[in-house]
This record gives sequence, structure tokens and C-alpha cells, in this order.
Amino acid sequence: MDKNLLTNQIKMLYDDDFSDPVNEKVLLDKLDIIHLFGREKLEQIQTILSNTTGLAFVTVDFKGDTITDETSFSEFCKNIRNSPLGLQRCKSSDAFGSIQASVTQKPNVYFCPCGLTEVAIPIIIHGHYLGGFIGGQIRCNDAPNEICDLRAVMPNKEFDNFSNSFKDLFNEIPIFPYKKLRSIADLVQLVVNQLGENLLSKQINQKISTSKLMEIKELNNNLKKDLSKATYELNELKSTTNVYALLDLIALLTNLSIIEKAPNTESALYSLSEYIKYTHQVIEPFATLNDELKNIENYLALQKIKYNEKLIYSINIDNKVTFKKVPTKILFPFIENALYNGILLNKNGGSINIIGTFENNETTITICDNGPGLTDEELFIHFEDYEDKHEGYYIKLGIDSSIKKLKSIYGDKFEFAVSIDKLKGREYKFIWK
Repeated sequence: MDKNLLTNQIKMLYDDDFSDPVNEKVLLDKLDIIHLFGREKLEQIQTILSNTTGLAFVTVDFKGDTITDETSFSEFCKNIRNSPLGLQRCKSSDAFGSIQASVTQKPNVYFCPCGLTEVAIPIIIHGHYLGGFIGGQIRCNDAPNEICDLRAVMPNKEFDNFSNSFKDLFNEIPIFPYKKLRSIADLVQLVVNQLGENLLSKQINQKISTSKLMEIKELNNNLKKDLSKATYELNELKSTTNVYALLDLIALLTNLSIIEKAPNTESALYSLSEYIKYTHQVIEPFATLNDELKNIENYLALQKIKYNEKLIYSINIDNKVTFKKVPTKILFPFIENALYNGILLNKNGGSINIIGTFENNETTITICDNGPGLTDEELFIHFEDYEDKHEGYYIKLGIDSSIKKLKSIYGDKFEFAVSIDKLKGREYKFIWK
């Protein structure tokens, strides 16, 4: 008998159909042969086993009760089971065999009350005895003397007389060598128990996958709710922040400054207007470096009016990189940091320099200041008492977000470095390959 052939024949029954998955704890604590295999599949397995081995088969649960229809039962056995007396004796025989198999956890060969040789093959999954196959209905003339004979265990003359009336049918039953019967039983146990283990593992995995899928669905629903809430809050914010109304007011003030001949005010209002337009209206994910720097220059121009001689800035960008695309507003937090955590911490102010070069097919942007050169840890201690109620806190969030975005977009094609020189300032360097 070919083990691989038998295994493949049984496995094909489960390639496309599995019983419903259950919780792993339930499977281990309340493992049930019908739930694991399915009644119809058990009968199909019986058919494969019978066709392959020539034995008759029926399946019993852990109590010894039959749970499937009989497969390839002999005419002799059918006649015996057709009578109430014979059926009761056969059920007792099946129960005896299955109990012995469950105790020893290996195939148990015995003689039934009619003198036929039977074998109970236990199905044991994860150490749980679920039931087994009762196979046999063959005659065996070379069984060892220690094999249990139920004719001696439960004698009954009335039954003996009844079974003898089918003597001719009894003699038609084939004779199997004991060694062959044992080999068949061992092989069937190996194949079926391995199949059961695989089915249990697959059902557990299905349950885990189903559980994870439900968690993902729940998370997705929560995210949808959060998104809906965020969208509502954003719309509320938009309704209370009318950029166009603000720009209209700035235009009014600009016209007034022209009439009153206040050129500095006019210049400041123009820079503010351009800064607001870019900051609040540009929604594209990428912009040219030229557009980004114009926005930064408008910001610095406003700060220059505010801090006068305390702020000096310069922007020197190679023409080759001005039209390079960069993520929108990606550099702005570093400019804010150079101002707020750099030169404004100096008593006499300082300078901010922005340099852009293109060499060896690499774009390099450098932002440097000549502030006190405090580390992030020193800045944290400096502003610790303010917690999140100071501008530097939000600048730090913006810097962290920008670095993360640049790394996620460009990966290995992007390099970022920061150098801090005590009392001389800080330098940020961005390199796009």
C-alpha cells in the first residue's frame, strides 16, 4: 500500500472546503471530530480507506457511538446488525475497541462477538482523543493469543445461535494475515492523525486571520469616524478663516499706505500678502525651489522690518537648482528655527544664510545661522517651563515632520545632516542625489 497515494487521496477532499473555523481555545478544550472533519468528509475518507485496504470502516466518537454510515460492510455483518440483538452486540464491540484504543493511544486489534477481526484506530489531535475508525470485518487465523476475544468477554448463547445461522456468509469473508492488518492500521493512524493536525492548524490560522480582519475593519471604521470628525473640524476652521477676506483687508491697507506715502508699510503689506497667499492657498505637494525661496524671502522681509538691524539674511542659489522640485513648505521650519532658536537668542542678533549649489549631479541646500549653537537638549531645558506654549515647540514638530517626509519620499537618494558649533551657530544641509 502506497502511503503517499493514500495521503494525497484523503488530502484532496479538503483542498477547497473546510469546516467553519472556531476559536483556538474551543478547539483545544472542546475538540469535536465532526466539527473538525465533517461527517460527509469522514465517510469519504472511509471510502478511500476501504477501497485502498479492502477493510470495512465506520467512525465512532470519543464515547464509542457510531457517527457515520458504514462503508463496505460485509453481507454477514449487515444481517447481524439488522437485528436488535446483533446491533446491540456490534455497538458494544465498537465501543470496547474505541475505549481500548483511547487508553493505549494506538491501534487496538480484537475479535468481535462474531469472531471477526476488528481494529480500532484512534484519532488523537493535540493530545485529545476525538474518536476513531473501526475497521476490519475480516478473518484472521494467525493473530497472537493475547488478542482480546469478545466472544469470551461477553458470551451469549442466543446471539451465538443467531450468528451461526449466517455461517455461509461468514465463510465468504476474506482472510487477512495479522501482520498486514497491523501495518494497515498503523498507516491509517499516521495519515489520518496528520491530516487532523493540519486541519486544526488551518482552522486556527483561519480564525486568527478572521479575528485580525475584524480588528482591521474596526480600526478602519474608527479611522473613518476620525476622518469625518477631522473633515468637519477643518470645514469649521475654513469657515472662520476667510483668507480672501484677510487679503482684501491687506489690499485696503496697501492702497492706504500708497495714498499716505508710506513706502515701508507698503512693502511690508506686499510681503505679508504674498506670504499669506503662498502659505494658505498653495496646496500642491511639490513646488519649485524658486517658489519656496520666494515665500521664505517674504517671511524674512517681514521679520527684517520687525527686528531691523538684529536680522541679516542672504539667499544665494545656483540658477541650475532654482527650478528643482521639492516638497511644498519643506524648508520653512528650518528657517523659523534659525530665527527663533538661533539669532534671536543672541543679544545683538545675527545672520541667516541660505545657499543652494549643484555639483556632481547633486543638489545641496544649506541653511545656517550664527546663533549660540544650542543643542536640542539645551533648547528643551531653556524652554522647559513654557511646555508647549512657545513657538519653538511647534517649530520642532515641523522639523521632525519635514525630515520624515523627505526620507519617505526620496529614501537613499536623500541625505540630511545637522552640525552645531557652540557659540557659532547651527547648520542644516540637505542633499538630493
